[in-house]
Amino acid sequence: MPEIKLNLRSNLLRLFRYLSAIILNYLNQFRKMSNIELVFDFLSSYSAIAWC
Repeated sequence: MPEIKLNLRSNLLRLFRYLSAIILNYLNQFRKMSNIELVFDFLSSYSAIAWC
């Protein structure tokens, strides 16, 4: 019985690491997209000011 519990615990830890990696990659990708949008907004507002 202890072997089964130990195996279950290691599998749960592996699953948790896998899911957390997926979530962190998703959030990082979303943050990069937001940063790109902020840069484009800044550049468009800067070019609008420069043309005035």
